[in-house]
Amino acid sequence: MAKIGGGTSALGRYLDARVLTRLMHLRLQPRGRVYGDLAGDHKSPLLGFAVEFGGHRGYVPGDDIKHIDWKVYYKVGKYYIKQYEAETNLIAHILLDCSESMKYGREGAQKWEYAATLAATLSHLIVSKRDKVGLGLFDDKVVDFLSASQSVLQVREIDTRLAGHVPREKTDMERVLMDFATRCGRRRVVVIISDFFDDVDRIMRGVERLRYDSHDVIVFHVMHKDEMAFPFDGNIRFEGLEELGDVKTDAQQVRDAYRRVVEDYLEDFSRKCEKIGVEYALLDTSVPPEVALARILSQRMGAALAGRR
Repeated sequence: MAKIGGGTSALGRYLDARVLTRLMHLRLQPRGRVYGDLAGDHKSPLLGFAVEFGGHRGYVPGDDIKHIDWKVYYKVGKYYIKQYEAETNLIAHILLDCSESMKYGREGAQKWEYAATLAATLSHLIVSKRDKVGLGLFDDKVVDFLSASQSVLQVREIDTRLAGHVPREKTDMERVLMDFATRCGRRRVVVIISDFFDDVDRIMRGVERLRYDSHDVIVFHVMHKDEMAFPFDGNIRFEGLEELGDVKTDAQQVRDAYRRVVEDYLEDFSRKCEKIGVEYALLDTSVPPEVALARILSQRMGAALAGRR
């Protein structure tokens, strides 16, 4: 694997041609039906007279007789119209946290570089399957918003915007998700990439707003391994981020309590996501982003295939 965010290539700062080639058999598969705006490969909740058979309805005056199922008529003596399921494209929005806490880590393990690589790689996969993708960058508000497109130039634009941004400011996810809900259409796939360092109940109110609008929400919870394992020793000064002050402490004295708090937080967060039908994935920056992404996409594709059997 190439170093995450390791310099600009022909594809862009956060795109690696070898990684994209290995992932090209994967796609972002929605849960259930989606409203798109073009013909595509995903089931739509709308019914029409083309694509894939979806059932019958009774004939009413004015219906085109070419859609009458004559085999049914000869069996039951009544007119029925054949209906078909339309297939449409998927529209996905990636919401990426660019608050100051995402700066934690070094080199390839920095949360921001890791998250940006995830976002750019996923964007490329979405567009390569003729689907649309958009991008929203946020801290305590939406600071950049790119409408969804399936143009090949969209991926380059996303990579450019990611490369030109430096994480800063604090997080207000409830406000951000409420704002985004007013910009989003119907039944989109919404991927939220963040370390979610905010009040869980406030986060969930924002997520619930997206679920209320029937969006398929996926949470990529990015954390550095230090934030989970707390491998520090001796007297340490921790530098505060997002307007928090510095803290000096004996790492050994607080390690056990810290780990319990983090474990409780992660369990609470994942449980609340599951309760409202949100897919939750905890991503450790020590695991290559393409490995994490492949696992998540494979699981969704497998679940979709099982549901069609």
